[in-house]
Amino acid sequence: DVECFHERWRGRPLLHPDEKPRLRQSGGTLHEERQRLIASADARAEQCTKRHRAGVILLPDQPGAHPHMAITAGKNGTIYLVDRDNMGHYNSNNDNQIVQTVVNIFPNGTKSTGNFKAAVHWNSRLFFSADADNIKCFTLNNGLMSTAPVSTSSLFLNYPGATLGLSANGLTNAILWAIQRVDLNPDGGGVRGPGSLHAFDATDLTKELYNSNQASGARDTLDFTAKWSAPLVANGRVYVATTGQFAAFGLLP
Repeated sequence: DVECFHERWRGRPLLHPDEKPRLRQSGGTLHEERQRLIASADARAEQCTKRHRAGVILLPDQPGAHPHMAITAGKNGTIYLVDRDNMGHYNSNNDNQIVQTVVNIFPNGTKSTGNFKAAVHWNSRLFFSADADNIKCFTLNNGLMSTAPVSTSSLFLNYPGATLGLSANGLTNAILWAIQRVDLNPDGGGVRGPGSLHAFDATDLTKELYNSNQASGARDTLDFTAKWSAPLVANGRVYVATTGQFAAFGLLP
């Protein structure tokens, strides 16, 4: 499955903001199918302002009637849980044709709020970092999301928020990594300054394990972090891209 908005694909017309294209292979050729999923706010201009969503993630197989699911969230502050095998098509009345919506769970309604980034999944937990909000963790149980966060960071992130990554030893020792960018919002408000890397206990976001501003002498500080650049974790190190450097964080010798 593919999600894209305002993109031309092989010369096809622009997608409606709530249309999901699916690519299916037949006879060695990819064929495009489109399914519009979300019913609310029919006017296209309003859709473009309020309904663009972050990237989709595909969940591991879930118990229940919908084993194959994808999840996304958007500027309108709503999370969408969709059956990848039967995405529901368009419903002019409501969103009951998809598996679940969690409505207005993130701040929304302005250019500086909403969710712009893909979630992170680990061990039946889903992590989101919306703009003008704290980082939030939800759980998955029997193929449905919790309708309220089970854990919330004390860190509050203004536009454009943080981009998330996760490291773990299987189902233990999970760390949620967040790259914070400090920048002006779309209306020109806010401040612009150095970003930072944060690490949280993935089982309890109230526990911040580390951030790059805490060491004395500005040892670990970053410059202006790249927009929506996710942390990359490999071989015991966390890699962070900024506008002036490529930084690697790891244990001190």
